[in-house]
Amino acid sequence: MNKFFISLKKAALISGLMLLSSYAISADYPATVTNKVTVTLPAGVTDPDLSNNTDGPPACIPGTDFTTDNADDPEKACASDTNSLLANIPQPTKSFSPLTIDVGQVSTLTITLTNNNSFVATLQANLVDTLPSGIVVAPTPNASTTCGSATLTAAAGAGSITLASGATIPSGSPGSCTITVDVTSSTGGTFTNQFAAGALDTGLGASTASSANLTVNDTPTATDDSNTVAEDGSITGASVAGNDTLGGDGGDLATAFSLDTDVSNGTLTFNADGSYDYSPDANFNGTDSFTYIITDADGDTDIATVTITVTAVDDTPTATDDSNTVAEDGSITGASVAGNDTLGGDGGDLATAFSL
Repeated sequence: MNKFFISLKKAALISGLMLLSSYAISADYPATVTNKVTVTLPAGVTDPDLSNNTDGPPACIPGTDFTTDNADDPEKACASDTNSLLANIPQPTKSFSPLTIDVGQVSTLTITLTNNNSFVATLQANLVDTLPSGIVVAPTPNASTTCGSATLTAAAGAGSITLASGATIPSGSPGSCTITVDVTSSTGGTFTNQFAAGALDTGLGASTASSANLTVNDTPTATDDSNTVAEDGSITGASVAGNDTLGGDGGDLATAFSLDTDVSNGTLTFNADGSYDYSPDANFNGTDSFTYIITDADGDTDIATVTITVTAVDDTPTATDDSNTVAEDGSITGASVAGNDTLGGDGGDLATAFSL
């Protein structure tokens, strides 16, 4: 309950038949002099009930709060207005959606201004949200507000957001309005976006502190690799780790790697530290590949491909001596030397591969 009460004492001078007040009000004597008193309510407060404004009993007691006789000065005046007002201090709150993003992705920051009063609250000063170091307004801010027609400033790449004074928060149980802006980060970590106590100035008292956290994952990076081996050769002790990074979340490179898909034309041994051994199938030449996964400390992953080129080798054919037996004056018909000969890895057509 707020009672607005005024007691006014003023001096008057009687000169001849004129009554002159210090407020330059004059009238023929005798007369009643009325002085108007204006009460300025706190910023953002309006009078919800004009019908109970009074300058008489019971709020103003004759002879105590105001005079009713025609005696000389001093005179006293009284005015009263009693209303039931919910004098609650409007409060700001914050939230991010989503709560966790990867580096370079976007989260929407929502600032909600709540007014649990029966009257509209008006910002008496700019509301400035200074973003934590590492967080900036996204390249496409998508900034908007429902807090009246005041200007909202949220420039791409900026480290702060400003809602201009004069913005209004609707009344209600509670009434509220919002500010929404997309933000992003190029670095990993957990960032706390905070309003200090008193950040929201509506002239109704200091707002309490409020904050919200945004987690930015610094994901690992797995980079594609390549290697070369000769046909029927082997790769021993190679590693994929040299051009990969775990990122800001960290982890143990000795155990960060795992096989995703195996090779198709050879034998692969892949280790948790990223090292591997590979042998192509016998006489195979061409391209083989496998994929692997790198995992950081908080479980973020990335996948890369290792491409292995198996170069051809000039394989000579193998002709193996043969023998046969025939009786005197007999003959051998349809015998073949091909059974124990090979064309080798270079291949060929056994139907035309032999000559005398």
